[in-house]
Amino acid sequence: MPVIKIKFGNEADRLSEHFKRMVDDFFQMGVSTGRLPRGWQPPLNVCEDDDFLYIMADMAGVPKEHCSVTVEGQFVRIRGKRTSPLGPGSRRFHFMEVVYGDGERIVKIPCEVDAENTTAQFENGLLIIKLPKRIEGSGRKIEVEE
Repeated sequence: MPVIKIKFGNEADRLSEHFKRMVDDFFQMGVSTGRLPRGWQPPLNVCEDDDFLYIMADMAGVPKEHCSVTVEGQFVRIRGKRTSPLGPGSRRFHFMEVVYGDGERIVKIPCEVDAENTTAQFENGLLIIKLPKRIEGSGRKIEVEE
């Protein structure tokens, strides 16, 4: 009868670490809510400097009045509605890479921000969100009294 060796130790640890990294990457890059079966997700760039966190979302074809940005704790939610410039009606598509309808993207932000002073503006179909970083006090020197 052949002996089958099963080794769980290192492999289970590596698999667990791999899964944890996948989940962290998933939430770091941004997620959809899953409620939009035929919706779209705007492509994003997220970067920062010393004072601000910037999120740039490609919102081509979305009018300003159909776009919203919400900061909720560690997450920024970007929503938009894009309608076909050809209007309603049935058409036979040969290619369809631009999706119409409701779109949403939720981004986990890597630092605390000041939601009250966040700004958002459109520039050539690009939504630029500027989030001021919340900087904790650097401390205060306390004088010792006698």
